Formats: sequence, C-alpha cells, structure tokens
Amino acid sequence: MDQTSTTNALTAPSTESSWLESERLAWANIVRDGVADFTLKIAPNEAQAREIRAGFIRTLLLTEPYRSRALPHGIKILGACITDSLTLTQTRLIQPLPYWDQ
Repeated sequence: MDQTSTTNALTAPSTESSWLESERLAWANIVRDGVADFTLKIAPNEAQAREIRAGFIRTLLLTEPYRSRALPHGIKILGACITDSLTLTQTRLIQPLPYWDQ
C-alpha cells in the first residue's frame, strides 16, 4: 500500500458517527432523491455547511452498505466543497461517477 492509499484509508470517514453534518445530509438526500444538492439552500460562501470530505465519497463508493444502497445511477453531489484529494487508482466502481466542475 503506497503512502496516498495509507493516508486515505486512515482519514476515510467510514462510519456515520464520524460524518460531518453536511455529509449526513448528503447521504440522506442521495438515498431519498439520488442527489445531494447544496446549491439550493446553502449560500456559496458557507463553505463549512457545504464541506464533503474525499474520504466520505470514497466510503460511499467502496464500502457496504453504502455502495449498494446508492441508487443504480450512482452518486450525485452538487455545489459541495470537496476537501482533500479523491484517489481511486486501481479501484473498480459499480456505480457511475460523473464529474462536472461548475
């Protein structure tokens, strides 16, 4: 395991108790609607309320039960401020991971 993989594994918020409030909100919306949209109710300058850690996204994509509970079309997060870098090298995803920089 390289240094980046080790760091991501250690910082990944793998349990809901370690999730930020914004991550809990994102997950609830992903399960309910298929999309976590931070553009509708949160001002763009409120970065903390829109913060999503890369480890949270990694958890949703790679860890059960989150991976299989995401809707078949994948995980959509709009208007979030993603912190850290998301490393998915040599990772096989079962959902699509679209990315749009808006």
